[in-house]
Amino acid sequence: MSPIPTTTATVSGCGAETRSYSLRLYFVDAPETNLRYPDRTREQAEHYGITLDEALNAGRAARDLVRAMLKEPFTVWTRWASAAGRGAEPRYYAFILVGEQALDELLVAKGLAQPKGIRPNLPTGEKAADHQKKLEALQAEARKQKAGAWATSTRTDLPKEAPEGEGK
Repeated sequence: MSPIPTTTATVSGCGAETRSYSLRLYFVDAPETNLRYPDRTREQAEHYGITLDEALNAGRAARDLVRAMLKEPFTVWTRWASAAGRGAEPRYYAFILVGEQALDELLVAKGLAQPKGIRPNLPTGEKAADHQKKLEALQAEARKQKAGAWATSTRTDLPKEAPEGEGK
C-alpha cells in the first residue's frame, strides 16, 4: 500500500499539483445518510435492529465523526484498488490512521459502522483475519454498551458477516 500523509481531504503531491480523492474504508460499512439506496439502508437498519430513521441518524453521526476526526493530521494507506460506487468520480479503498487511531476501529467501537467488506492485510503488518476479529470484538462491545446505532437496537443476536476479500 502507498502512504499518503495529509491533513485534509485534498492530497497534495509533488510539485504544484493538488488532487482530491474519494475514499472508502477497508473492513467496514457505515449506515447511509439518505434513502437514495432504500434496499441498502433497509439492510443496514436490519443489521442493527433499528428503524430506517435511526439508521439514517447513525449514518449522519458517522459522517460527522469522520469529518471531525479528519480535521486532525491523518495518513491514508491505499493500494489504489477501485471501490466502485454509483457515483461518476473514481473511488478507492483505503485504510486511514488519525494519529495512532485506525478510523475503521473508531467507527465500529462507537457503534457507527459494522465489520463488512474488502479485507486486505494491513500496512502495519497485521493480518486481515486478526484485524477482522478485533473489529468483531469492538462491535460486540459497542452493542453491549449500546453505543451509536446499537442504542435502540432490538436485536437479540449479534450478526455474523461472511468472509469477503480476506487477506488480499
